Amino acid sequence: MPNPLSIDLLQSGCSYLFSAEALGHQLILVALLVLTYQRSIKQTGLTLLSFTAGLTFTYYLSVEDVLQFAPAWIRFFIPCTLLIAILLPLSQKAHSPRKGDFSYYLSFLVGLFHGLSFAEKAKTLMAPSAGKVKEVLSYHLGLELGILGWSVLILGGMSLIRYLFRIRYRDWALFISGAIASLAFHMFYQYWPFP
Repeated sequence: MPNPLSIDLLQSGCSYLFSAEALGHQLILVALLVLTYQRSIKQTGLTLLSFTAGLTFTYYLSVEDVLQFAPAWIRFFIPCTLLIAILLPLSQKAHSPRKGDFSYYLSFLVGLFHGLSFAEKAKTLMAPSAGKVKEVLSYHLGLELGILGWSVLILGGMSLIRYLFRIRYRDWALFISGAIASLAFHMFYQYWPFP
């Protein structure tokens, strides 16, 4: 019986999330998890689910060439999503009853843009063949495994830091958000698409 998945592409998708090339994707996961860290496991899971739903939508449309953007614009979208994920939550009141809903919409929105970037990477790895569906699905499942693994590492690291150093959530959330924002501004100018 033939293997329904391409193991090489599955591994490529998973390992990509742990590479230096995926810094923008790693940072967006940190930003989204910092946003929901103090909430329930259910809300954190729904935030990640919203992100993956957004990226899945544009990933498949882009791989099938239904959605097309120039690579320079796709690279530029990534720091833009980082800045949105850091700055928009500041406009929300700390104890707003709709803050949970807001994080889901935000996660879905930034996921749409990250899906375009994942699709660009996938296209460079896939050979034109009759088994395109198998290749597209394999790489996507690898990405999802990478997102899950990276998220577990982030949440574990955040819990360990808070336990060891007894730092208030607000203090370290501001520190991490500031660090992400500074990297995002650097990437913003680095990937500026206008001449």
